[in-house]
Amino acid sequence: MDFLLLIVEDDAFLRIDLADALAAGLGVVPQMRGSLAEAMAYDGRMPDLAILDIDLGDGKVFPFADRLAAAGVPILFLSGSRRQDLPDRFQGQMYMSKPYDEPRLMGIVAARRAALGGAP
Repeated sequence: MDFLLLIVEDDAFLRIDLADALAAGLGVVPQMRGSLAEAMAYDGRMPDLAILDIDLGDGKVFPFADRLAAAGVPILFLSGSRRQDLPDRFQGQMYMSKPYDEPRLMGIVAARRAALGGAP
């Protein structure tokens, strides 16, 4: 089964930048959602990794993050918000501030894919 990465980010330019970087650097083409409503409507296969912005145009991403966490999906919060803004239940999840560190982000995605038996 192909590695499935889901990005929830309301900034269209950043969403496209992330997708382009992941495709060029790792050959990963992510599923993308631009709002909490779109994320909550997601009914596809649970992703192998989710990259979530915290503050979306229509609310905080936490209801969707709860759903992912309940399914055992690893989450990388990629946000302009501070790590301290994460509820306690998400403090153990990965966090990266914007602007993001592209080599570090690529390393996280590559490591997760490799852990699942995919290409590093």
